[in-house]
Parts: sequence; C-alpha cells; structure tokens
Amino acid sequence: LCLSHALPGKSRGSGTSPMDCRCAETLACHAQAIPEEARASVQTAQPHTPLPPILTNLRNVQGNRRAFCKTMEAVDDALRATPGPFFLESGLSLVDLTFAPFLERIAASMVYYKGFVVRGQGRWPGIDAWFEAMEARDSYRGFKSDYYTHCHDLPPQLGGCTSERGSEEAAAAIDGGAWRLPLQPLAADYAYEAHSPGDDPERDALTAAARLVSNRAAVVPFALRGASQGARRTARAHLSDPGRPSAQDPDGAVDAALRCVAGALLSGTETAAAPVAPSEQAADTVRQSLSYMRDRICVPRDLPLPAARQLRAHLNWAINGLIMHGSA
Repeated sequence: LCLSHALPGKSRGSGTSPMDCRCAETLACHAQAIPEEARASVQTAQPHTPLPPILTNLRNVQGNRRAFCKTMEAVDDALRATPGPFFLESGLSLVDLTFAPFLERIAASMVYYKGFVVRGQGRWPGIDAWFEAMEARDSYRGFKSDYYTHCHDLPPQLGGCTSERGSEEAAAAIDGGAWRLPLQPLAADYAYEAHSPGDDPERDALTAAARLVSNRAAVVPFALRGASQGARRTARAHLSDPGRPSAQDPDGAVDAALRCVAGALLSGTETAAAPVAPSEQAADTVRQSLSYMRDRICVPRDLPLPAARQLRAHLNWAINGLIMHGSA
C-alpha cells in the first residue's frame, strides 16, 4: 500500500520522492514499535547480513559459513534469553514478525543451495522452538511460504545464488521430486519442506479443488502459456514470463485434464477418471500446460502449503496418467 501511493515520482525541488518519505515514516514507526530493551538484541541478531555472501558466491566458503553460524548463534541467544519461545518476554511481537521472512528464507535456501539443514538438528534450539511456536498459530501458517517458492524468488533479489556440492538431493526434492502421491506428511523432522502442523490430506485436497474450480476462467489460459510457441519474454525470475501468450486448445483437452485433476482432488485418484487426449499433439499440449502450471503454483499467493502440495502432486498424477484416445 505504501508503494502504490508513492509511485508518482520525486517531489519537485525537494530531491526526495514521496516513496522515500513514506518508507522513512514506515521505518520510523517500525523502530518505535520495538521496545527499547529489545533493540540491542535485535540489532546484534539481524540474520540477513551474512546470508547473501554465503548464498551468492563460492569464495571463502568456510569463512562465509562461520559468519553465518555466528549470526545464527546471536539470534538463538536472543531467543533463549526469554522464558518463552519468542523474542520478547511478553510474547509474540513485531520483532518476531520482522524476523519471520528472514528465518523462513534461511531455512529454505540453506538446505537447497548448500545442503545445510538449519532446523531440527539441535544446533540452535531457540530457533527450533521459535519455528514451532510460530507454526502453532493459524495466522502464521496462513501467510508463510514454502521452500520451493523461497528458493526460486531469492536469486533475482540477491543477483543469483550458487549451489555447493552435497545439496543435490535437497534441491531435487524441493524442485518437485517430493510431489508424488502419496505425499509424505509435513513433519518437523522433514528437512526438505517447511513444517505445517495440522495438515489434513482430504481437507487440503478439497481446498485445492475449490480454488482450482473457482478460478477456472483464469487458470486454463494461464496453463496454456506452457504450450505457447510464441516468444518468451522472461523477467529476472526464471519462472516469470509476463505477457507470454496462451496456446490454442481447440479440443478442450487442457480444460478437460484440469477437470480430471479437480475430480481426483475431490474423490481420490483411485476412482477418478484419468485425462484423455484425442491426439498426440493434444497430449503434448496437456503435458506442457499442466507442467507449466505446476511449477508456478506459489505459496501463499495461490494456496496454503498443504493444499499447494496436493495440487502439485495431483497435476503430476494427471501428467503421468494421461491416456491417448483409443489406447486404453
């Protein structure tokens, strides 16, 4: 909201844009909202300072890792200094909300790019307890992201990320290797995905089906971008291609396949009809379209994590189970 009101540009003669003024006001209010006694620990525990170097280059790997661990230890010390799991003794506060996106991205990106598991190793018990306390809240689970989304939206923000040897297994799982039915439960000790206590496969599949059906008019042409032969105008994020045209679907095969996905989400894959393509060309269009859509489901923009996992896995079910007309 602050940015949308501030876009017109610089004020004449002042040299300062409205956006600069509004951002300064926001930061001032933010600083005032943090109690005086908490500011020192917050300043010393800022987790984002050593993150870019360890993610963006392969020079001084050990030094970058030591700097990263030192900062994480400062965060852990600040959390363990209070009797509860949060940064302030009074409970959940703006300090926790400030740290949430950084700690989320750290947990996701470190295992994806470096094979370094942050959570559940007993290394930083204060941080483990903080994650568990945050994830116990419905409000937090509703807006937190997943590892896949974090790992693919970070490179354009940081100017690129580099992977180290030993991260291949984690990267493969996060990039879709784990999107297979039956899905592994989201548990705190599962290193390749954010924890989401209370996930319920039937309810989560119903949520995904409802979102898919209610947005059918937009979903079908979006998926058909994947089969478009037009020029691809990419943005800095490699999965973003704004303005890419939609392919034609004269047989309605993509629409029909997405209906099969919705049916499988509602009734289960055991009884649901598999999608059928009338021709090899239509089959290619379906596979390309469903794959394109699967890889661009964003958490939490499109769905909460448990429901997004269900939709991604059921799209894979449809892709792998696609039947050519007359072959079954």
